[in-house]
Amino acid sequence: MTDTTLMTADTTTDEAASQTAEDVTQVTDPAQQPAAEAAPTDPVEGDPAQQDEPKDAPQGAPEAYEPFTVPEGVELDAEVLGEFQGIAKELNLPQDAAQKVTDLGVKLAQKWAAESQQATSDMLADWKVQAETDKEFGGDALPANLAVAKKAIDQFGTPELRELLDVHRLGDNPEVIRFMFRVGKAISEDTFVAGGNTTPAKSAAKTLFPNMN
Repeated sequence: MTDTTLMTADTTTDEAASQTAEDVTQVTDPAQQPAAEAAPTDPVEGDPAQQDEPKDAPQGAPEAYEPFTVPEGVELDAEVLGEFQGIAKELNLPQDAAQKVTDLGVKLAQKWAAESQQATSDMLADWKVQAETDKEFGGDALPANLAVAKKAIDQFGTPELRELLDVHRLGDNPEVIRFMFRVGKAISEDTFVAGGNTTPAKSAAKTLFPNMN
């Protein structure tokens, strides 16, 4: 092993030195370097030109909604439907989303209708029980007392009143029966004439309204 340094080492020949300098020049001269291949650039995040459009882009409200499907026997109110379509467009609901809201609305309406019908049935059943057990006209004498109440309807009632009583089942209401029963009794008592009595019977209207002139 020789102990040499840059200062003490043997120098090379001029030819060798010249050749070395030439080689260095060729390596370090930019003009002698081949053009570097352009490195591929990564797409810029968020650049629309570098990204593909999503295949399932969300759809907004259509220009006009197709008719919504509803269960058989259900009819949508035209005015309410128009108002709903306006709100659906304002919320930018697509057809399928608007249909889901419609389905929910119909379901709620059907539930409320069923609850209302059940409440009416319960009320009518309660009226019947009250009438059958009423202390004034119910019990075993109910059929006969209903016949008395019917006299009031026959004499003073109109076809419209009969229809009202039938359609709304008010004829089962114990208070309506009570009123008609009392009127019927008043008519029966007022028209009874004892033998030899020449006093004319009071009219039913006078009996119902004694203060009327």
